Amino acid sequence: MRLLILCCILLQSTLLIAQNSFNFSSNTIPEDLKKDANSIIIDERISVNIPAIDKQIVNTYQVITVLNKNGNRAVNAYEYYDDNMKIKDIGITVYDKNGEKIKEVKKRDFNDVSAVEGGTLYSESRIMFADYTPDEYPYTIVFESEVESKTTAFISPFYAAQDYYTSTLKSLYTIEVLPELELKYKVYNDDDSVLKINELTGKIVVEATNVKAVVPENQGLTISGIVPKIQFGLNHFELKGVQGIGDDWNSFGKWMNESLLSETKEVSEATRKEILALTKDAPTAIDKAKIVYEYMQNRTRYISVQIGIGGWKPMLANDVDQLGYGDCKALTNYTKALMDVAEIPSYYTVINSSSEKEDITPDFTSIQGNHVILAVPNDEEMVWLECTSQQTPFGYIGASTDDRNALVITPEGGKIMKTKKYDLEENKLLTTGVVTVNEAGAIEGDVHLESTGILYGSHFGLEFLDAKDKNEYYKEYWDYINNLKLIDIQLDNNKDEVVFKEDVTFSADSYATYVGEEMILPANFVTRSNYIPTRYKDRKQPLVISRSYNYEDEVTIKLPEGMNVKFVPEPIQVVSDFGEYTMSIVKEENGDLTYKRYLKVQEGMYPKDQYKAYRSFRRKIAKGDNQKIILTK
Repeated sequence: MRLLILCCILLQSTLLIAQNSFNFSSNTIPEDLKKDANSIIIDERISVNIPAIDKQIVNTYQVITVLNKNGNRAVNAYEYYDDNMKIKDIGITVYDKNGEKIKEVKKRDFNDVSAVEGGTLYSESRIMFADYTPDEYPYTIVFESEVESKTTAFISPFYAAQDYYTSTLKSLYTIEVLPELELKYKVYNDDDSVLKINELTGKIVVEATNVKAVVPENQGLTISGIVPKIQFGLNHFELKGVQGIGDDWNSFGKWMNESLLSETKEVSEATRKEILALTKDAPTAIDKAKIVYEYMQNRTRYISVQIGIGGWKPMLANDVDQLGYGDCKALTNYTKALMDVAEIPSYYTVINSSSEKEDITPDFTSIQGNHVILAVPNDEEMVWLECTSQQTPFGYIGASTDDRNALVITPEGGKIMKTKKYDLEENKLLTTGVVTVNEAGAIEGDVHLESTGILYGSHFGLEFLDAKDKNEYYKEYWDYINNLKLIDIQLDNNKDEVVFKEDVTFSADSYATYVGEEMILPANFVTRSNYIPTRYKDRKQPLVISRSYNYEDEVTIKLPEGMNVKFVPEPIQVVSDFGEYTMSIVKEENGDLTYKRYLKVQEGMYPKDQYKAYRSFRRKIAKGDNQKIILTK
C-alpha cells in the first residue's frame, strides 16, 4: 500500500513537471495571441492580502513569453523596497522555446541598487532586479516575488495587459482585505466585459483571459485609456505610521492637511520680515503673490528628496528656506508658507503631470497624482503656480499640468478642480518677416515669431540654450531649408504678458532651383508642414487632438531684379470638422509678393471613422504648404 501511494506521488510529480514543461514551451501559445505581440503573459497570478491597516502582503507569479527583442521591455523582473517595505523573496527562472530550463536566479543573486538617479539628493527607495540577456528568441521567464509593506495607502491596480504589443493568455488578481478597512474599486475601459469580477465580503477576484495585443495608433488613446483595468483603494489606510481616511475627497483633503501639511510651514523670522518688506506696497493680493513667487524662484532649485511619509509629506519649509532646494512637494509647500506670511490664501494641489491630460479621478477617492502645484484664488478663478521651475512665468502652467482635474487641499477639505485650459486664441504662433531672393536662388530672411499659450511653453526654453544649441534648434525647426546659416538670433521673453518673441536672421544657398530658364521657388519659407498622419486599413481607436491651436503667417517676398512672376498658386481654403487652413499669395504694386497663411486646429476626441477625413485635411495642408512660385527672366 505504501509503495502504491509512493508511486502515485511520484507519478503526480512527473505529470506536474511535464505540464510545466509544456506550459513553458512557446509552441503551445494560441496563434491569435501572437498577432501584433512582442510578448505574451502566459500565466499571471497576483495575490494582495491586507489583514491589518498597517500590513500588506503581495505575492506575484508571472510567466511571460518574449517573442522578439522588442518584447524584453515587458519583463518586469524587479521589486522596489525601502524601510517600510521588505522583499521577502524574489526569483526568476528562464526557459527556452522548447520549455527547457536554461537559467535560475535566486534572491541572493539579484542586483540591489538605489532606485533613483542623479537628480535625487537622497531617497530611501531601492530596487532589486535580475539581469538576463537572451541568446535566442522566443524564451519564457517565470518571475516570482513576495513583498510585505506597512503601508496600505497604495494598492497596485489590475491591468488586463501591461503595455502595447503585449497579449494576455490568463491573468488572475485576488485581493483580500480586513472588512472594516472598506475595500473599494473602480473599473475602467471594460465596455466589452473582458474582466470577470467575483466580489465577496472583503475580497475581490478578477480574471482576464485571451486579451489580444494593442497596437498604438497615431493620435489615438494611451494604453491606460484602452486596456481594461481596475483601481483599488481603502477608506481606512496607513501611510508610514500615519492612519488616513479616504471616504470622499473632502475628508481625504482634511486628512492630508492635518496629518501631512499642517506642521511644515514655519519659516525663519528673517525670511518673514523680508517677505513683509517686499510685499508691503503691492496694491493687490495677486501683485503680492507674484512678488512671493519670484522670490521663491530666485532662492531655490528643484531636486528630488524622496524621504518621509511615502514621498508624500513635504520637507519642512524652514529646511527649504535654509538649504535652497526641494522637490515639487517641498517647493510648493515653501511657496505656500511664504504666501501665508504675506496673508495671501493659497492651496497645496495634487495633480497628474504628463503630456496626456490625466485627471485625478473625481468619483474614486484614493492616493493619486505624481506632482504638486500651488493654487492661488483670484476672484472667481484660480491662478496655478508651477513651483519647480526657476524660469516659468507667474501663473503659467504648460502642457504637463493644463486642463485636468486636480485635488486642491483647502482648510475645509479636498476639492476637485480643473486647472487652466488654454483655448484656441491663446495657443497662437504668429510669424511675420521679409525674405529676399537673389538671382542664384539663395535667400536671406528676417523673421519674427511670437508664441503664446501652450505654444509659449514650446518656445521659451530657447532663452536658456547656448549658441550652439540654438543653432541646432533652428536648423531642425526649418529642416526643409537646406544650407541654412543662422546669422543673428534675438530673443525676448515677456514673462508679464507671457509672450515669447524670436527675431531670427538667416540665409540659405540654393533654396530655389532652376528648370531651364524658370526659377522654382517654394512659397512657404517659415512654417511649412509635411505632416501626413499614418494610414490605417482598419483604425481601432478614436482620433485624439489634445489641444486647439492656430498659426498665422505673413511674409513679404522680395524677388530678384529682372525676374518676372510667371505663376502664383491660386488661393486655398480648406474647412473641416478639425479646423481650417487658408493660403494666399498677392502681388503688390512694388513687385513684392505677400504670402499669407492661417492654420486652425480644433481639439477633440473624434470617432475613428473620421480619421480618414482628418488625414485628408492634413494632406491638403501639406500640399498647400508645398506650393511653388515660378519666376522667369
